Amino acid sequence: MHRLFIGFALAAMIAALSGCAGPLGNYGEEITIDEDTPIEEVLRYPANFEDEDILIEGVIDDIGEDGAVIFVMDTHSHSLRCEIDGDFIIPVSAKTRGIRAQGRAMFDREVMQAVFLIKGCEVF
Repeated sequence: MHRLFIGFALAAMIAALSGCAGPLGNYGEEITIDEDTPIEEVLRYPANFEDEDILIEGVIDDIGEDGAVIFVMDTHSHSLRCEIDGDFIIPVSAKTRGIRAQGRAMFDREVMQAVFLIKGCEVF
């Protein structure tokens, strides 16, 4: 019985240290921009933001099963499709959490909509 308890305690400690305990924190590259660009502007003029990194802020409205695609909604209910551009994913448990994300926008001609490529983000 004592060994079983130690096994469970060790597994819980490893999960907590590996970031499995929750979605809050920083992912990918460090955020270096202070001022955010409104999501509505990115949706209307994605080509204006293809050549420079920008910062968006909102709430994670939905997350794809693999964590590589998320939708970020602003306070006016504008939702922006975001794809991860790095070696990280956003855990499904981050849904409804706030997010600040840095990256570049583009217009995806296949889906005919603006897409934001996240290089780094903070989930709060």
